[in-house]
Amino acid sequence: MNTSDTKQAQRDRRNAEHEMEIDAYRVAGRQDVRTVVDVGAYVGSFTRQINRLYPAARVLAFEPNPDSRALLLDSRAIATVYPYAVAGAAGTADRLLGHIPSCTARVT
Repeated sequence: MNTSDTKQAQRDRRNAEHEMEIDAYRVAGRQDVRTVVDVGAYVGSFTRQINRLYPAARVLAFEPNPDSRALLLDSRAIATVYPYAVAGAAGTADRLLGHIPSCTARVT
């Protein structure tokens, strides 16, 4: 990876982290949150934020990519993790993420 690619990856990561913070704070003012669904949980950043905001909430995390899912399971996130993608219709998707060319998932 060249310097330009590295800098872009760092910017992408910061932007993604910022978006997750916004998503977490959208639910922060709500009372009695019992269940949160994290679709595309990646490595668990959003799940960990929800764990901090709502320690009693049940988190259902969906992550089809085995590498990302392994990192999610190794993280301090507390969730029930499902190895599935979520979509509006059943089927198979190739290359769910452009930067993970080997990622495929079955949507049922």
